[in-house]
Amino acid sequence: MNIGNRDRDVRAIDGVQPFVRRDDRGRAVVVGAIDEDDRKIRALADRLQRAGYGVLRQRTPRAGRIHHRMRATWAGPGEPPEDPFAATEDASQESNRPRSKP
Repeated sequence: MNIGNRDRDVRAIDGVQPFVRRDDRGRAVVVGAIDEDDRKIRALADRLQRAGYGVLRQRTPRAGRIHHRMRATWAGPGEPPEDPFAATEDASQESNRPRSKP
């Protein structure tokens, strides 16, 4: 079974490198990440949950250190997005724009 071409990483976000498992159509079905900083993993998990993913977060001790792991699976309506972080970036950019006064 050759799944190497379906496992693609996306750009690092806040210093955390998420990895994406894509379906046959190139859509991001599963997203995973691991880091020692719980805040970074929690922020990624929150973004993905707002985008329609079901998210599992886990605290894992490894080699004397605590790592925080996140795995998100598409659970939203319709097709999963090609870039799982694009929709949440658009929404956060709109909320950061200055509001015009009437």
